[in-house]
Amino acid sequence: MKTDNRDDFPDSVRDAIARKSGYRCSNPNCPTRASLIGASSDGRKKINMGIVAHIRAAAPGGARYDPTMTPQERGGEENGLFLCRHCAALVDADDTAYPPEVLHQWRRMAYQRAAQSLAMSPDSSGREGPAEDPRCWPVLSELVRVCLCTYQTQGQVSKTARFRSYAGILYRLFFEQLTEETDYGRQEQLWMAAIGEITGDVLEQTSCRVARHDRGFPRRYRYLMEELETYSFRPQEQKARALDAIETTIRELFRSGEAFGLKENNSREIF
Repeated sequence: MKTDNRDDFPDSVRDAIARKSGYRCSNPNCPTRASLIGASSDGRKKINMGIVAHIRAAAPGGARYDPTMTPQERGGEENGLFLCRHCAALVDADDTAYPPEVLHQWRRMAYQRAAQSLAMSPDSSGREGPAEDPRCWPVLSELVRVCLCTYQTQGQVSKTARFRSYAGILYRLFFEQLTEETDYGRQEQLWMAAIGEITGDVLEQTSCRVARHDRGFPRRYRYLMEELETYSFRPQEQKARALDAIETTIRELFRSGEAFGLKENNSREIF
C-alpha cells in the first residue's frame, strides 16, 4: 500500500510475514517469547501487538534506506520482518548495530523456528535434564551458512572435497575454540584460520584471491550462539547429531554454489 512517499507492505504481505514468524518477535535476543497476537478480553476482536517492520526503510531518511530498490522490492516479503514494538523501535534507533544482513538473518531464523515448533513434542516428562529443543538445529545450520558464505573467493571446488573433515573443523571452531574466547578480534582470527584450513583443501588454487570478507561475522556469530544457549543446546551430549547437521549443511552450500561464493564455478560437473 502506497502512503505519501512510503512504499508500505500490502496487507497480504504483512499477514504472510506475521504468520510465517509464528506471531513471535523475530529478534533472537528479544526478552519476551510470548505470542504477539490474541483475542481481546471480551473475545470480540483480535489484538496484534507485533509490527511488520521494513528491513530497508520504506522512505528516504529512514533506517537503512536503499535508493536503488524498487517500490515493489521495498514492499515485498524479503524486505520485512515481524517484531515486537520494543525491538522495532530498537533496530531503527540504532541502524548501525542492526544492518540489513543481520535483520535478514533474523527473518530466516524466525521462519525456521516457527516451522520447527510444529514438530516439538508437548510432553518431555520422564527425561533427565532439559529436553532437546529442535529449534536449535536451524540455528546451527545458520551458523555454518554464515561461516562459509561471508568469506567469498574465486576458484574451483576440489573434486575430492572431504565434507566430514570440514564438519569436524567447524564443530571445533563453534563449540571448543570460540566459546572460550571473548575478544572479537581473536574470534575473527580463529574463524579465519578454520576457514583457511577448509579453503586450502576445497580450492584447486590455494592462493585464490579473496573477493569479499564480511567483517560483521563476530557479531552475527554472537547472536546465533546466544540463541543456541536459550534452547538448552548441549553440544558435547549431541556431538554426533551436531556433526551430521553441520556436514549436511556444508554439502548443501557447496552443491548450490553458495559456499565461498562459488556460484560461477563448475560445481555442476563436480557433483
